[in-house]
Amino acid sequence: MKSKKHSHPRRLTGRKSPRSIKAVDLGAHSGPLRLVAFSDYRVHDIELLIEELSKLQPPPDIILYAGDDIGRFHEPGGKNLFEAIASFARFGLCAVAGNDEDPSVRQLISGKTVLDVHLCPVRLGDYAILGIDGVPKRLDARPWGYISHPEQQIAKHLTSQLRATAPKRAIVVSHAPPRGILDQALRYSVNGEPRSIGSSALKEFIRVHNNVALVVSGHVHLCGGRDERFSGTTVVNAANHDRSDTVPHIAIIELPESGLPKIEWRRIRPLSGVPGIGQESVKCLREAGIRTIEQLASAPYEILRTVLRFGHPPELVQARARAIVQRRAIFLRSLEWIGNDGVFLDIETDLRGRYVWLIGVSAGRQGGYRSFFAQSPSDEKRILEDFLNFMKRYPNEKILTYSNCRFEERMFRKRLTFHGLPADLCDRIVDLYAMISRAVALPIDSTGVKDVGSFFGYHYKHPSLDGLRVAALYTGKYQRVRHGSKRRKLERTLLEYNEDDVRCLPFILDAIENQWKKENSSRSALDL
Repeated sequence: MKSKKHSHPRRLTGRKSPRSIKAVDLGAHSGPLRLVAFSDYRVHDIELLIEELSKLQPPPDIILYAGDDIGRFHEPGGKNLFEAIASFARFGLCAVAGNDEDPSVRQLISGKTVLDVHLCPVRLGDYAILGIDGVPKRLDARPWGYISHPEQQIAKHLTSQLRATAPKRAIVVSHAPPRGILDQALRYSVNGEPRSIGSSALKEFIRVHNNVALVVSGHVHLCGGRDERFSGTTVVNAANHDRSDTVPHIAIIELPESGLPKIEWRRIRPLSGVPGIGQESVKCLREAGIRTIEQLASAPYEILRTVLRFGHPPELVQARARAIVQRRAIFLRSLEWIGNDGVFLDIETDLRGRYVWLIGVSAGRQGGYRSFFAQSPSDEKRILEDFLNFMKRYPNEKILTYSNCRFEERMFRKRLTFHGLPADLCDRIVDLYAMISRAVALPIDSTGVKDVGSFFGYHYKHPSLDGLRVAALYTGKYQRVRHGSKRRKLERTLLEYNEDDVRCLPFILDAIENQWKKENSSRSALDL
């Protein structure tokens, strides 16, 4: 079905009488639709992204970009990287602008097979790609000059785009996620708790129209790299973090003619994706002609010894790069010191690290889990005192933790001193990060205890939770709930999460020791 022709695309600018919409018809298409989606590519290497896109086989039908930092891709008068990206898809690139840029950037979403689907929705066979740029306008919105729209206008805009394309199945590219779906943000929070910053109009649009197969969004970096189902629609948040030490990702989406989409999250590993490499080291490596992890893994050690003058030892950094390239663990040496003795410990704090609300311990690798839980922040002194009394049973044992920043030691010393309690126990706290990282290089982006534990096969009861979410759950929902059974259920979840962190550390130590013994046995057998 062909759409009616109109003279101008509609611009969602807040005017009361919006202009009509003109759809772009890309032609016929049959079979599954192959898409690549990404968003908020604010600091990461675009050339590496283009290199990754060039390797995709089969190539995608369309590449989707959900906004922010449009100027990085098409500088006025400069190279149009949007065109370069679009060249790796059969039908090009569909994009929308984000909220952290002036409306004038819309003109930069241009070039050969580059389309701004906020201004002009796209029709491809039985599919249509609709677009919403910016974010919903609210009372706490940023100053004018940023792109935002009232929810009522977002609703009208989407309905008009759908009417203009009349698809059997619709795809929405929206910078903001639907409200309540992958939209929990911490940044700029007034009280430090996550809050929803998505679009209510978009959520209602999904609920009402059962032909919306897919929503691709960004904006909320904390929820990036995740997908969820809502009302028969798959919602993908393809946002990337705006820190250069994080690993960017893209979503490769197979959208069948019927049934659920298949989504593969693929990480694009820059040099900063190797744990232990900071920006100064990245700069030095690039100056030496080393731009990728593959080049780092195969570089002569003499060059690395000269170039890597900061941070971790060159041999450890290169071993980590080789582990990532070869997709296997590389065991470097036995654990320097470890025995069955020691008290394994993990603590939970509020989001800002102002107080401790949960202390979890296990005496020895096979010891039982013991927790000290504060029903409210005012209970902190009590649980610290209970913990000190518990540790009197183990006057000479080391307290074993894992953080790479001596977090538990610093937090305990601060809070014990604050309450006038003895802090000499802090001298026994040992951070095992350095010992573990010297023993094995792993093919993972993060050296956090959960990622290391998951690599070795530890199964978490609540794999979707992390420290930030647990802290938010305690300071927000748990403190508000008064219903007895609901409160006990939340407490059980918090304790189970902490117990996993406590038990994971001895599990990791056992796994490293066992694998080291196997590898040494194999080497000895080969030498015979």
